[in-house]
Amino acid sequence: MEPPLSLSVFFPAYNDARTIGKLVADALAVMPALADDYEIIVVNDGSTDETAAVLDELARDDAHVRVVAGQFVKHCCRLVSAAIIDDDDFVIVGERRHDGECVGD
Repeated sequence: MEPPLSLSVFFPAYNDARTIGKLVADALAVMPALADDYEIIVVNDGSTDETAAVLDELARDDAHVRVVAGQFVKHCCRLVSAAIIDDDDFVIVGERRHDGECVGD
């Protein structure tokens, strides 16, 4: 018997207050169909808008959402994921372009 699939999705965020909520909601909507155990990790890279407040609310509303906050190298916070990802089977890294399309790496 195979162990249950565990999945982490990681999103960097920098001044994304207008879009990060929808991105996380979209991910939360599909995750149960993809994995038995899942988490969404959002790294707030020193945003100066309301991103932190939006992320705090998302994390309060859903235990699958984890927020890492700090001032990392702007737009390069993907490196932080190595320090917070555990032994999951798959890790998906993605971000939403300003036109709203989601792109994966």
